[in-house]
Amino acid sequence: MAEAGSKTTAVHFSLVFFVLLSVILAVVAYLGFKDAAETALREADVRSELQSANNAGKRYIEEIDKLKALMGFAELTEIGAIESTPGTVIREAEDTIARYGTDPAETTFAASLRDLRGELESRSAELAEANESIVDLQARLAALEGQFSTRESAHDEARRVAEKGRTSERERSQELVAGAEREVDELRKSLADAQFELTQTRDQLTNRVRQLENERDRLIQKNDGLRDQVYQLQNVSFEVPDGRVVYVDSLNDLVWINLGSEDGLQERTNFSIYTRLNSGVARDQDDIKGAIEVTKITGPHLAEARILSNDIARPIGPEDPIYTPLWSPGTKERFAFVGMVDLDGDGEPTSEDRAILYDLIENTGAEISSEVNDDGERLGDAELDETTRFLVVGNIPDYSDAPTPEAKAAIERMLEHAKRMKDEARLQGIRVVSLSQFKDYVGYSPKRRLWKPGQKWNLQAGQREDRDNVSSGRVSGIYEGEKPAGPDSSSGAVSGSFFGN
Repeated sequence: MAEAGSKTTAVHFSLVFFVLLSVILAVVAYLGFKDAAETALREADVRSELQSANNAGKRYIEEIDKLKALMGFAELTEIGAIESTPGTVIREAEDTIARYGTDPAETTFAASLRDLRGELESRSAELAEANESIVDLQARLAALEGQFSTRESAHDEARRVAEKGRTSERERSQELVAGAEREVDELRKSLADAQFELTQTRDQLTNRVRQLENERDRLIQKNDGLRDQVYQLQNVSFEVPDGRVVYVDSLNDLVWINLGSEDGLQERTNFSIYTRLNSGVARDQDDIKGAIEVTKITGPHLAEARILSNDIARPIGPEDPIYTPLWSPGTKERFAFVGMVDLDGDGEPTSEDRAILYDLIENTGAEISSEVNDDGERLGDAELDETTRFLVVGNIPDYSDAPTPEAKAAIERMLEHAKRMKDEARLQGIRVVSLSQFKDYVGYSPKRRLWKPGQKWNLQAGQREDRDNVSSGRVSGIYEGEKPAGPDSSSGAVSGSFFGN
């Protein structure tokens, strides 16, 4: 019996041992699984925080790049926040402010621009005062000349009377004659003194006028320099888009824009199309990626237009801004032109080019305020005012290339008018643009011309080399409908919802 009880006790101990071992293993396994789950959750949180940090970093980099572009230092890679060494954005900004700023104490772009603007307005006021002084001196000179003329007439009349009396009463009035001669001598002396005084006064006024004109020219040059500095620092275009593209039919080379009858839009109005991410309309020609011409007004705020030109690498799409300086809702725009007009870019300005320009302006309801034709004659307003939007400067031929004396004289007149009109534009704050810029801004695209066998063409400029065979007729109307090749794919038919606006 004792042996049987001893065996039972060993079995019990073995059983208890294995039970305890199982419990311990189960607890260890549970704790390991719990730690693994918590580790996985922490890893997911860390990855999420890392992704958020990466996204925030990208946004910061994009904002920094935009800020550098606005400041004009987009090409610089280093900011220089820790150490502003040469070639960093901060060092270049500090150097720019120190170079162009007027107050050394100002260390920001905004403060420097305000100082430059104040200096510009101050110089403009000084220039206005100098002009008023010149006008006043000229009026005084004219008054003195009038007084001299009156006195000279009186002296001449007195001398004539004295000489007549001496002739008729010589024998009877020798004493009167002598007295008259003395009076004449006195009058001559007075006249000589007056002429000498007038000459001195005229010389003094002439010198003063010359000094004021020199001072005015100096102020004008300084004013121009300050304006150039402001433009270089700001490079701002105050033009805004006229509308936007709402739909594109690539298959038929058509677009629809959000302007229509209630906006006063007219058919045959041209627009230039800009990229959505542009630096401002009428500012950088590289932002222009196409041109369109309105063909049909389809609604109060909807119109159909055909594509005149399109950059295949940057196709026209919805929401692209459109712009033309020729048209504004409820406003009759005015423009001035000087120089030769060569719209088709063939290197030979013709009367047909100028006629096309007239049609382009009249079709939009705009007008020409002042113009210098090919003969060097100025037509329209004798002086530009603030109602003129742009002064467009075309090509002015070289004086040495003129074939005849008449052509040389026309070029001389054209150069003189160009200088005067630029001065008027500067005083009135009118923007001066080249003919090339004007064509891009208004969305002008030359019509395609028909090629005939046997003719040689300069494919880049679109002109023939054998100019003896130039046709005198116009291109047939069936070719006016040709449009540049659009993308290979089409978005389908136009939705009827675009015609109900």
